Amino acid sequence: MIESQRQELDRLITRVEQHQKALGLSHIRFATRFARFLGSHKTWEFRLLARKWDELNPERQLPKLRKFISEIDGTVGSQEIIATLPIVKHACYLYDTLQTRNNDRRCAILIGIQGTGKTIALRHIERENNHAPAFISANETWKDSRMRISQALATVISAPIASSASQTFQNCIELMKSNPGNLLIDEAHEGGVLLMKLVKSIINETQWRVMLAIYPTAWRRLLNGANDAYAEAQQLLRRTIRPIKNDWINGINDDDMKAWCEANGVTPGKAWISDLLPLVRRHGNFSLLADALERAQVMAGEKDDDITPELFGQQIRELSAEARK
Repeated sequence: MIESQRQELDRLITRVEQHQKALGLSHIRFATRFARFLGSHKTWEFRLLARKWDELNPERQLPKLRKFISEIDGTVGSQEIIATLPIVKHACYLYDTLQTRNNDRRCAILIGIQGTGKTIALRHIERENNHAPAFISANETWKDSRMRISQALATVISAPIASSASQTFQNCIELMKSNPGNLLIDEAHEGGVLLMKLVKSIINETQWRVMLAIYPTAWRRLLNGANDAYAEAQQLLRRTIRPIKNDWINGINDDDMKAWCEANGVTPGKAWISDLLPLVRRHGNFSLLADALERAQVMAGEKDDDITPELFGQQIRELSAEARK
């Protein structure tokens, strides 16, 4: 190890130590929480903290520690990885397209099942645009509740909340008329048919642009519903950018998995992806990949080795409880 590498390692380790003290975590808890940067507890406490220079590999550990410090300081972090994902790229395309629309085609739909990256895509758009878009995450209390939806909308755009739901929503409309902007609604399926009707009203009465992240089952119910409420909500489709992409209705695809793995330092082959993708789609999509990678990082760190596709794949199988027979 050359002197400049040792000096940088020492500086980075000191900075990470300060972060650990600020969090008040033990060595074990701290190493477990940040295993993707530090490796195992043994690597953190008995190699890095102990400055065992002869047992450290600067080519492997310097990039991880630099990235860790970037996340601590809020300068780079995982946004570099997020930006490479196909669903995030598509969401950014939809958002940029919305900004060009001066007619009533001012709704964009991002459809996908759990774990396909809808939330991180909307959050990425929010961050990349200096938090100017209004972001709301719906929950089960919104289900066809004008009061809950109106209050949540009023809160995020700083409109007055009145005693009645209708007046609160009208206050939102009046403010939105004079202050055009963008609204990002995550988990939009939780708002039921009423939310779709209210979004249609926002587009009809204001110049706001709206992007919805929604489950495919809820979107299908909206399109196939037969009563008057559904018929009215279906008018939102005429105000939506089409065609609506269906790439993520059954989970992540080959391109998603390849992009995520490569961004996280694993280079998989086509056969590896084809073998494991069905497993990943059955057990959480990106969330399974993230959990499996953390386990693989700990195991590789204990041996001071790189993560291999074989090790990573083994963790995917074990976490999904579908180990190879």
